[in-house]
Amino acid sequence: MILDFILTTEKYPLSFSGSPCDVSDNRGWFPLHEAAAAGQTGCLRSLLEHKSEDIINSKAYSGETALFLAAVSGHAECVKTLMDFGADVNIMNDEEVSLLVAAVKGGNLECFQVCFLCDSVLFKLIFDMQILQHNNYK
Repeated sequence: MILDFILTTEKYPLSFSGSPCDVSDNRGWFPLHEAAAAGQTGCLRSLLEHKSEDIINSKAYSGETALFLAAVSGHAECVKTLMDFGADVNIMNDEEVSLLVAAVKGGNLECFQVCFLCDSVLFKLIFDMQILQHNNYK
């Protein structure tokens, strides 16, 4: 169930039902994964504002992070939000599928563009190619 409303206590964020937000389900999904996969940017932001540091990059049992799930589901705003909060863009799932490939599978052009710009390996390759090209024209 998607968490549309977050209540917080002094120590722990709670979902609307009163369940802790740092407990996963039988797939290894935390509420953060659910919100990212469903494109619930507001809920995602609320969870991230009250997260513990290790939740943002936590992997589900199949190796997907919340960022991966947002990308493969084509939710560009969720991808941006997770990146703004420091999600690691270099984590692959258990099948070694990268964030960029997940964004391609998601089929959302904006989501792909955001992931493309943050792909450090690809960015370095393009940068190196531009340097080579520049040096060849000197």
